[in-house]
Amino acid sequence: MTLRFEAESREIHRLLVAELGHTVIPAMLMGVALVGVGVATWHEVGDRAILLIGLAGGAAALAKLIVIAHQRRAGAGVNPACRELAHAITTYMMAASVAMLSAALVIRPDPGCYLAAMAVLFGYCCGLIGRLSIRPWIAAMALLIAMLPVAVASALIPGAPHRMTAVILALFFLNGLENVRHVHGAAVRQLAMRLDLARLARNDPLTGLLNRLGLREAFDRRGAGRTPVAIHCLDLDGFKSVNDRHGHAAGDAVLIEVAERLRAAAGAGATIARLGGDEFVIVCRDIAGEDAARALANRMLQALRVPFAAGDAVVRLGASVGYVVGAGELDDLLQMADDASYRAKRAGGGMVGVPMTLAGHA
Repeated sequence: MTLRFEAESREIHRLLVAELGHTVIPAMLMGVALVGVGVATWHEVGDRAILLIGLAGGAAALAKLIVIAHQRRAGAGVNPACRELAHAITTYMMAASVAMLSAALVIRPDPGCYLAAMAVLFGYCCGLIGRLSIRPWIAAMALLIAMLPVAVASALIPGAPHRMTAVILALFFLNGLENVRHVHGAAVRQLAMRLDLARLARNDPLTGLLNRLGLREAFDRRGAGRTPVAIHCLDLDGFKSVNDRHGHAAGDAVLIEVAERLRAAAGAGATIARLGGDEFVIVCRDIAGEDAARALANRMLQALRVPFAAGDAVVRLGASVGYVVGAGELDDLLQMADDASYRAKRAGGGMVGVPMTLAGHA
């Protein structure tokens, strides 16, 4: 039997580890169950060892609740790998408590103790598969820790029913591993689809640049409305003829190359978006004023003057750029930069529009 778990991206791993913070009720109920069974068995048969094991299980559950509380309080500030390790340790502590309690109950001659052992073991394992399969290496190891001692204890007790119990536990373990694989794979695929949809909602699918929604969220997230920024609006000159003469596939290739050149010209700190067609917007926070904004506009124009490959042909394009330097609402800044770009296009294209600095914010 070969198990292959679904591959995870870093973002999916972070989201799955974050889900471990939503296991408060299962951990609390399992802790209560372990303590309750330990106390009840001690009261009925006077076995102090079983009482101590039950209390140890309650302490393990409490440790897990502390880990969950710390995770919720710290938010995203904790390394996911460290957070996952803490969950693994406390989960293994609980699994060991379940194993010792169930094994101690199984070897007692009282049928009631045997039934209690199976109830504790199967209840824990079913909950484990349902809630912790999102971290398969934790779930698989916890299943092994919880079930192996009970299976061994059952196999060592004389009698066919006990040996049959050991076989059933082994089969349940294998089935549990398969369920862990299935639940984890489904969770990974669902999250991957959700992240893909989120990217499609915020990014231009052709160039990978932000779209209008993504640009607005990036602008708001960085607090750009409160600090001066430079916004450049850029329209390609002559792009329509590329589609008309060489086809849309060639036009798409040109747009992809335009996006790459704008990234290189604007630098890593810039936010670049394609708002549709051949219209691009570049937002830069680290701009020292109009001179720096004009220099960036010239760099972009120079980058776009280099010929483009359009299928088997080579085409030359120009661009009209308008920019504004200042602080304010995104829509207002875009409108000013777009007006400047339009004036540049009316002047013949390939020119930097008149800068429009917001008063008091330069």
